[in-house]
Amino acid sequence: LSSNTTLTLFLVFNNDLTTLPLLSNKPSLATVNFTDNYLSFEDILPLTSNSNFNIYSYYPQKPFPLSSYTVREKDSISFIATIDPSITTNQYTWYKDGTILSTNQNGILTISIAAYSDSGKYSVQVSNPGLAGLTLLSDTATLRVITCLEIANMDVEIVSENCTDGSVIQLNNLVLGGGVAPFNYGIVKPGKVDTLYVTNPQFTSLSPGFYTTIIKDSRKCKASQLISVRKPEGCQALISPNGDGLSDSYYIEEAGIARIYDISRKLIKELTTPAEWNGTKSDQSIADDGYYAIVINDKKIINITVVK
Repeated sequence: LSSNTTLTLFLVFNNDLTTLPLLSNKPSLATVNFTDNYLSFEDILPLTSNSNFNIYSYYPQKPFPLSSYTVREKDSISFIATIDPSITTNQYTWYKDGTILSTNQNGILTISIAAYSDSGKYSVQVSNPGLAGLTLLSDTATLRVITCLEIANMDVEIVSENCTDGSVIQLNNLVLGGGVAPFNYGIVKPGKVDTLYVTNPQFTSLSPGFYTTIIKDSRKCKASQLISVRKPEGCQALISPNGDGLSDSYYIEEAGIARIYDISRKLIKELTTPAEWNGTKSDQSIADDGYYAIVINDKKIINITVVK
């Protein structure tokens, strides 16, 4: 069609056109309709000098693509409206969830440090002062912001264990999602906040029970996982629930129901296991010094001493 100079009618509406043939060399062309295609100001602005179009329809055009992304928190992301690279007079108005964010002329919306609140639906409208009757719309893109650091795999190796010094564990085969090195490693009892971070994922002097292992990167992104440290064989069952961090609780490894009885065979506590008994009774008061029995699933009995 570019070489056809006698064309009088050009109706190509509702197609998938991304370019047009040469129309300025057709003096008899009077009726033009190329609505609902994938055309932009780059294609249409040059036609404004054609005064011989009696019927001229170019609005609307189909939405142009805008890519969706999944990014990690604290990473950078840019939405790019990849149209009209040769035109500098376009105005790009960016929207998030239907609300205007900003307007610029470079067709790029950058989020330098992504946060969870940036998740949502994004779009852009493009206008040009040289063609007031046309506004181009983008597809709706989705931004999903996920955690900046996560543990995909982690094995816990018991390096050594004894009744006096506790256990030494090593975190092996670590596979992390996201994060920026260097990494630090911490461990803490659930509910506690006094985490000590080290550069080597090895922890010493751990009493039996549950722990939360924490990995932190250079940007203070954190990922955590709950682990359990088993009770060394042959150790005396004793707890000292005085809050000093030493033998404050007793870890019951077997899964099921554990019932705790005092020396008078009175039931003082019931737990769903695995769990830790911290020396408290059902009313949350601390049990008196003395001997107790932990009965697991009505079968196994563990004799334990409470010393405050």
